[in-house]
Amino acid sequence: MKLFSPFMWATLLIVTAGIWLSTRKKEPVSSKSQSEIRAPAKATIADEIDVQPFVTEAGWGYVIYMKGKPYIRQDNIPVVEGNKGFSTREKALKAGQLVVYKIKHAILPPTVSKQELDSLQLLN
Repeated sequence: MKLFSPFMWATLLIVTAGIWLSTRKKEPVSSKSQSEIRAPAKATIADEIDVQPFVTEAGWGYVIYMKGKPYIRQDNIPVVEGNKGFSTREKALKAGQLVVYKIKHAILPPTVSKQELDSLQLLN
């Protein structure tokens, strides 16, 4: 009379191997010590943010690029009803720079208020 079938032996072997592998201490893949491994600088993403104003049918707008790709496109003045764009290139650029500032300083979502735009004299 057999105590264990070949299937039971195989199952026992697989379970034992799984337990043994899960309890082993994992070695770091890198040969560098923990003191040599440093996190990337926080400014790396912030350095890759740019704002470009552009002309629209309603005035001026801006696009914010992150890592060279469009991230935010604003065709009109935020918080103002209708499709009214900024009156000048400089105003659109300044509004975009405010949004970039908020992104760089982790003020998310980078919404702007009517008071902020008014205080910067960006409302027409």
